[in-house]
Amino acid sequence: QENAYSKTEILGVDEISFEMLLLGFRLKEGLNLKHLKQITSKDITDVVNEEKLNLFVKQGLLEYADDYLRLTEKSYHLLNQIIEELLV
Repeated sequence: QENAYSKTEILGVDEISFEMLLLGFRLKEGLNLKHLKQITSKDITDVVNEEKLNLFVKQGLLEYADDYLRLTEKSYHLLNQIIEELLV
């Protein structure tokens, strides 16, 4: 019989913000901005490159919908590239 064990890792605010961004953008509804603020005490502009964020919104690659920031249908295939650019 094998012993099962779990490993717990404590994440800092930056790591939590990054994980929330990665997971949120993979969801159709997007990243819940209120949830991000509640969990990390950070706004999206504290987490990503604001200039790139505004550019992607202007280009129609990202959009705000209610309390969410999400990819548009035309940008799903660019998910990894968009995240990489936002985090520079």
